[in-house]
Amino acid sequence: MDLSSLFRETACRCFPKAEIVADSFHVVQQATRAMENVRKRVQKDFAKERRKYFKRSRKLLLMHQDQPSPEQLEQVYGVMGSKDVYEAKKRLSDWFMAVNAADIGEFTECARTYADWMEEILNIFRTGLSNGYTEGCNNRIKVIKRNAYGMRNFERFRKRILHCMSS
Repeated sequence: MDLSSLFRETACRCFPKAEIVADSFHVVQQATRAMENVRKRVQKDFAKERRKYFKRSRKLLLMHQDQPSPEQLEQVYGVMGSKDVYEAKKRLSDWFMAVNAADIGEFTECARTYADWMEEILNIFRTGLSNGYTEGCNNRIKVIKRNAYGMRNFERFRKRILHCMSS
């Protein structure tokens, strides 16, 4: 699931024995948003010429690296690239220390969220589960809906979705 405490509370209430797994996309998205917010805050203080130069720097800063160097192990991409739960726990612990040392408000909030969801995040590595397929199906349905410009007949809409999903 995404990192919604409301969803977690509902799942725990309805399925008390279920093992909740955080979705890796949403874990990475949390850190990506923190990075983006820091970039925006810092860029506001730049001179006009420098601000224009860094205007499109977002993609450069958020680029995924397949082989993180030892100095970059604190990155969330490095944590999410862990092979098992023990490696993930160590990398996450290193990341928490780096965030505390840096004392950057946006990342402190991100670290607080990760601490609240630690068990669910580590479950990613215990189970290997992801809701990527479901997210992809939902996205495909949204595209069909957008292209339909408000289909009037629900049964036709349903059949179109089933047809597109079967191919």
